[in-house]
Amino acid sequence: MLYLVTGGSGSGKSAFAETLCVELNSASSNMYYIAHMYPYIFGKPGVMDEETKQRIDRHKCQRAGKGFETIECFCNISSLLCNEAIDGEKVLLSECMSNLLANEMYLDEGRLNSYKIGQEFSQAKWKSKIEEYIVEPIFNMSKKVKAYVVVTNEIYIDRNNEYEETIRYADYLAYINRRLTELSEKSYEVVCGIPIELKKKEEI
Repeated sequence: MLYLVTGGSGSGKSAFAETLCVELNSASSNMYYIAHMYPYIFGKPGVMDEETKQRIDRHKCQRAGKGFETIECFCNISSLLCNEAIDGEKVLLSECMSNLLANEMYLDEGRLNSYKIGQEFSQAKWKSKIEEYIVEPIFNMSKKVKAYVVVTNEIYIDRNNEYEETIRYADYLAYINRRLTELSEKSYEVVCGIPIELKKKEEI
């Protein structure tokens, strides 16, 4: 089953998502933390971004002792479908969609990289690519395991003053958030550390 947890920066969504995973893990087996945060400076492989490293270390401390095993997945989330260790009793946590999307758009190996698929392409085309590379693999994975909790971000931009590439990124992330909410069993928004349930499956 698929669960979506969203919220603004520093809202407490990560802590809530981890707690949700622990509650869903009735089998008391190891859970998998799918880490999407790229710890290096874009365009400089091997050169560590210190601010990002500090954020990663903070998240590691936060989930320590909860039973998570970390799998790094910067791009190509569909590759997890071939991981035999991820079976039907497992609970997964993806952290988070804003990082995965940025990696797919800006890393050389990213499949949404504009230089690979053209700087300008239709709305229908980019939606189909996002479905193929991000939405469908996540949904298929959620059917393979007991529970898949996906963390994402709510970002707000001034469309009149932002760069075109920033607007493109925000549009892509908003689309991913809407689609995963549609497909989810439950979705939550965390505001100031308080989770607000946005949707239950039976309400559809």
